[in-house]
Amino acid sequence: SSSSSSSSSSSSSSSEAEAAAAETFPVEFRGRTVQVRRGELLRTALLRRGLTPHNGGARRINCRGIGSCGTCAVRLEGSVAPAERTSIEGARLNFPPHAAPRSDALRLACQVRVEGPLRVTKMDGFWGQGEAESPDAPDDFEAFLGELEYVLDAGERGRWRRGE
Repeated sequence: SSSSSSSSSSSSSSSEAEAAAAETFPVEFRGRTVQVRRGELLRTALLRRGLTPHNGGARRINCRGIGSCGTCAVRLEGSVAPAERTSIEGARLNFPPHAAPRSDALRLACQVRVEGPLRVTKMDGFWGQGEAESPDAPDDFEAFLGELEYVLDAGERGRWRRGE
């Protein structure tokens, strides 16, 4: 009887984990609101929904989500994980053209996961380092490399190799 209670407890836990993973939140960005799954990388979530955290030429010339270029820098209001900057973000956002104090409010979309409702603001300039909010995104945006855009995402590498 204790084994049946532990198996029902573990199936209950896995059901709760699946429900949490399936939970979605509104993400407001560049005049649009999209639904994003809990735990999804912000950069990937935006790109998969026809939005981009990059300005101008950075839509094609960027690091593809490894955190080295800083072109996906955005301001966030809401819940993301990790709540504080990663060491990658700290290094990149304290290096020109990003610099404190103006960069203090920025995070890299490729380094944060959505954990609740979120408002995302992109500033102007190639790296999003400007003072003014960047204009709304084009209606015809598509990720430049298609599914290859996500190969470097943590959690996506295995899916690519398996052909999922």
